[in-house]
Amino acid sequence: MQVEGLCFLGNKQWAVTRSALTGEHWGSTISVIKEGTVEAQEAWNCAKTTLNTIVSYQSFLFTSGLDGTIYRLSRPLKQDSEPMALQTPHNLPVSVIDLLENKLVSGAWDGHVHLYELDPKPQLVWDRWAHDDFIFCVSWNFLLPNVVGSCSRDKYVKIWDTRQEKPTSSLPFKHPILSLAWNKVSETILALALEDNSVLVLDTRNTAQPVITNSTFHAPINAMQFCPHKKELLALGSDDTSLSVLNADDNKKVFEFNGHSDFVRAVAWDSQQEGILASGSWDQQVLFHSISF
Repeated sequence: MQVEGLCFLGNKQWAVTRSALTGEHWGSTISVIKEGTVEAQEAWNCAKTTLNTIVSYQSFLFTSGLDGTIYRLSRPLKQDSEPMALQTPHNLPVSVIDLLENKLVSGAWDGHVHLYELDPKPQLVWDRWAHDDFIFCVSWNFLLPNVVGSCSRDKYVKIWDTRQEKPTSSLPFKHPILSLAWNKVSETILALALEDNSVLVLDTRNTAQPVITNSTFHAPINAMQFCPHKKELLALGSDDTSLSVLNADDNKKVFEFNGHSDFVRAVAWDSQQEGILASGSWDQQVLFHSISF
């Protein structure tokens, strides 16, 4: 089953979403694995849709589905677990979710961004028609807890303050933006991956001139995440099957791995162990890498 999403849980445990086409229908699996082992410690199967991104909050896992649903599952996962479906007005596939503290944000093919507060129970508190086409990615700014970035096939990146009605910034590009990631140490640094295979790093204080532009990839980047321990390191998963770590200060690759045989659609750093990076691919593998600082 091809890997769609990765989430670090702590203590060398990771949550993984996988999907596969069985007959005429797509199905998915969520599993919890541990570094250095092959067998899943926990697992749950979903027979009716593809599940993609996954996040963890307290004793729950949240995942987004192409059926337009956001699911909440209690841990430990069991085959007979009954998920809770969040009451979401998305009427098309939910492409992405992201979490900050007790707030979950989602983006969907209907162009809407939704914000849910998870305590004491999940509740929709903010809904914006953000884009005129599919939303590919939404991401919280970890240092500014009301700020969210969104990007879309409509060729716009928008930055939102969820206390306001309209975006604080609306940035046009020549190509659709497939992914975005906020730096975890510097609140104004934002990385973007465009459909023309390029990667840009912007400082939101001066978006007219990118900090760096990298055009060395042979296929689009659909997974990216800044390192929590070394602010300039940006992990990139490409449809050219490579995993790279880019130094966003000098635009040089400090690590490259070509051991996957299909699209790399998930990357995630271990927030507890410095330099540990996980990659997930449509070749069915989740692999762990040690990055020297």
